[in-house]
Amino acid sequence: MKKGLLLLSVLCFAFLGFSQEAQQAEEIKDLTNGTISEQYDYIHKKSNNYQDFKVIKKEELRILKINVLDSLNEQKEAIRTYKTEINNRNNQISSDRQKMIAMDDKMTQTIQEKDSIIFFGSLISKGAYKSIMWGIVGALLLVSLIFAFRAFQNGIAKKEAKSALAVIQEEFDIHTKRSLEREQKLNRALQDERNKNI
Repeated sequence: MKKGLLLLSVLCFAFLGFSQEAQQAEEIKDLTNGTISEQYDYIHKKSNNYQDFKVIKKEELRILKINVLDSLNEQKEAIRTYKTEINNRNNQISSDRQKMIAMDDKMTQTIQEKDSIIFFGSLISKGAYKSIMWGIVGALLLVSLIFAFRAFQNGIAKKEAKSALAVIQEEFDIHTKRSLEREQKLNRALQDERNKNI
């Protein structure tokens, strides 16, 4: 009977030891899972009270400290990663802005070249070019009209000169005819006088 009692005692102690180890493993498991706030609440709930103080097991406090430091390190690493990503994105944005500015400049230059014409070695707008060309066309048209008007006037003057010349020619012909007639009369009269004197 003593042996059975001894065996029962050993089994009870072993069971209590395993139970305590399982409980500690369960507690450690509760401290390794969940958020820091949940782990803090767990320790606060499981800690003993002594007057106005809470008595916390050193192992639980050590595990909580390790978990807090791990969380802080993870957060710091995440912050570093985010900062690197933000810097990369800012650099990309800056690069994209510079490309966009270059494209805007190129587009402005292309539009200016499209809307302009090289005239006498300088780049002028199509509107100014059209104005210059229409001005030249207008000036040439005006000069043509002036020459046409002068040619018309010259034609009229030529006709007037021809008709005046015809009148003068006719008068000259009449005068020549009269002069000839007078000369013939004078020659006849002279011949008649010669004939009388002979």
